[in-house]
Amino acid sequence: CRVLELFVHPLKSCGGMRVRRWPLDPLSGRLLYDREWGLAGPSGTLLRSTAHPRLALLRPELDLAAGLLTVSAPGLATLTLSLPLEEKQVHSRVAPRAARSPSSSPEESLTLCGEECYGAVVGGPEAALWFERAVGVP
Repeated sequence: CRVLELFVHPLKSCGGMRVRRWPLDPLSGRLLYDREWGLAGPSGTLLRSTAHPRLALLRPELDLAAGLLTVSAPGLATLTLSLPLEEKQVHSRVAPRAARSPSSSPEESLTLCGEECYGAVVGGPEAALWFERAVGVP
């Protein structure tokens, strides 16, 4: 058996990025930063492509070394976000989540799969406006 293509989805419910190689999260064994971030609507519930199909048109590209997430969408200029990747990649490894330093970004209450959780907000008002235009949800 052989893997022919590998995709990582940094933004939940958005398009994936094709990669030739990708590190694994040392705690979970999953692809590192796969579905790590999501877009929350006005109520704090994470958006899903089943209800918001325009999410699938977003094309994220994650640069681990630079700590940048670049997102493209039809008809919009590319958005680049600096992400809180507290531990940079060193030989394709990162520190376990518990060992990472806390994010300096403010946290908000979110609902993910019916469960309340907290997440850091990244990008600020400019990113919020870009995603609103791209997805059609404030």
